[in-house]
Amino acid sequence: MDRTDIRLYEYKLTAIPQKIKAQLEFRVPARGSVIQDIPIVNNSSQEWKVIANLDQSKNGCFNMVNNQTTKIVKKNSTENF
Repeated sequence: MDRTDIRLYEYKLTAIPQKIKAQLEFRVPARGSVIQDIPIVNNSSQEWKVIANLDQSKNGCFNMVNNQTTKIVKKNSTENF
């Protein structure tokens, strides 16, 4: 066996991240309102695109501030939704 035979392999991989689902529940008195900032913490080295999907199936009523349902969270930063 020749001990001078050195081989170097380089692998490049692309991974598709899993979608993360989260559920928030707010309880508010009748005809009341609540304003809640939701911090999105991105500690990764990639920019994130966060999309809010509002479900009104349980007799809910939602009003997004400025009708903003998509938020870009830059790498190593925190943004409030």
